[in-house]
Amino acid sequence: MVITTSDVLNNSTPSQPQQLDNKLDWDQIDTWLHELYPVNMPVFEKDDCTLHSLQQLHKKTEEASNIMELVLNTQRQLSDDNARQAAMWQEKLDALEISRSSMSTQGTRALDALGLLAVRLGIEDTSLSSYHTALAQLTMDTMDTCLEEKEIEETEYALQSRIQNAEGELNKMKG
Repeated sequence: MVITTSDVLNNSTPSQPQQLDNKLDWDQIDTWLHELYPVNMPVFEKDDCTLHSLQQLHKKTEEASNIMELVLNTQRQLSDDNARQAAMWQEKLDALEISRSSMSTQGTRALDALGLLAVRLGIEDTSLSSYHTALAQLTMDTMDTCLEEKEIEETEYALQSRIQNAEGELNKMKG
């Protein structure tokens, strides 16, 4: 049996302000569900538990939509930044009057590798010191990661030992 919003309001004993709040809450949920299901809205029982669950779902859906919108905007900004950087580098190459066709295959590969390395390392300019600084930072980051990995392995080993000891104690208690 499907209970409508008016049935809930007529058959319950809450005060008038609470009834009005419930009706407004159900109206919001009904509007949201009609947006999601314009043709065949799902059938469900309209009670306080369902209302609360649907309100939570609506809230979480809105939060997820907002997060996705932020992610998409960030990706667009990054894409735009990358396009601007590519255009800037192309202008610099054009100013030097160097084209890929005038370079050897080895020169083209080296230029591609340096460009990719600069992008991956986040280097703003092509000075040798920028490459050295970025590589030194990468080395330090790698060392930090190795130390963290070692700490995690030690923690995992300690936890495994404690689990085995606890299982042994449990078996002694059972046996």
